[in-house]
Amino acid sequence: MKKKGLAQTPDQIFDDYETDQEIITDEFEEDNKSPMVEINVDFHDSVKSYLKDVSHYKLLTLDEEKELSKRIQEGDEQALQELIQSNLRLVIKIAKVYVTNDYPLIDIIQDGNVGLIRAAEKFDYRKNVKFSTYAAPWIKQMIIRALSQKRRMVRIPFRKESNLRKIKDVTSKFHAEHHRYPTNSELSKELGIKSEEVKNTRHSDHSVSSLDSAINEEKTLFLDSIVESNDFSPDVKLINNDMKNQTMKALNSLYPQERLILVHRFGIDSEEKYTLKEMGLHFGISAETVRQIESRTLKKLEESHHYLKSYIYS
Repeated sequence: MKKKGLAQTPDQIFDDYETDQEIITDEFEEDNKSPMVEINVDFHDSVKSYLKDVSHYKLLTLDEEKELSKRIQEGDEQALQELIQSNLRLVIKIAKVYVTNDYPLIDIIQDGNVGLIRAAEKFDYRKNVKFSTYAAPWIKQMIIRALSQKRRMVRIPFRKESNLRKIKDVTSKFHAEHHRYPTNSELSKELGIKSEEVKNTRHSDHSVSSLDSAINEEKTLFLDSIVESNDFSPDVKLINNDMKNQTMKALNSLYPQERLILVHRFGIDSEEKYTLKEMGLHFGISAETVRQIESRTLKKLEESHHYLKSYIYS
């Protein structure tokens, strides 16, 4: 059993790490000339270098933690730094559990250290608990939050990510009991979340695939070869041009004042649209008169050029 106040050596810490997680893979035992080995060795060295730095900070007793907490609440930055540094090993211990091939230890430690800093800032010595007990949930939360964001091509808010995990848990249990998947309403009732939010959250849980991904074993057929593309649609371009020409012909059949009012009110051939008041000032009439002319002109177009409606539904 290690004594409080005594620092572990980097080798002791790293030995524990290797034993618990088996982070040193078989590639380390192969020929050192392999590129993959060189990458793993570099990783091994970077972790050992960090652990060597961490080993310089001694573990604290409960009384020492309380004293540092008092100083932190008084605004002592040095005390905050000391409390954080003395508990960096706690982050390493927790981070080991979350190591995968995609997320190496060093990256996870960095995320966990953010939680450690938050915990150190908020720790209250009056609650009479060890700092490690208080800080562990903060560290785990920051690691889980970071991993949930990194695993997605398109990131979603942490609250929605948390709701998604709850939805999956309830869905799994529901399916085991009823041999079918729950509806959004049933999930909403079980979780106390609005049905619309359940629907949106479930919809966000979609994987992203590259268009360059091969879809057969021979890797001769790729996803982009079967995905429909709307980049080139000559029929749409033709219809839009025809609609524009027919609309201008209809406008040219109107009186000049009627034509100008519609053109400027709806921004035809221009991105700028004018209000009734602005049009009234331009023509020297009231806004109500402009509205009446607009309404009367639209009705005239509807009666004499009713075929324009077909473009709306084409």
